[in-house]
Amino acid sequence: MRTLIIIVSGLILFGICLLASRWLSAAGTAPALAAKIFIPLWLVAAAYNMWVGVSRAGYSVGKRLEGIVTNTSLTTTNNMVRQSTVR
Repeated sequence: MRTLIIIVSGLILFGICLLASRWLSAAGTAPALAAKIFIPLWLVAAAYNMWVGVSRAGYSVGKRLEGIVTNTSLTTTNNMVRQSTVR
């Protein structure tokens, strides 16, 4: 359940990045700018989530690394697909 919440949070964050990039950039470059903004933010959020899982919840680094890879790859792949169809 937590993984689903994290992935949905990533999709919401990408939507916010897409809206902000449409406001800040030219018409055709908004999806690319959104991805450039989103991916570093998402990696920082995922790394923080991993740190919390390891330091406070007692998970191993390997277990949390599995989650960070899953969440980051699913969310980033979904956003790349959306980026190619938004134009």
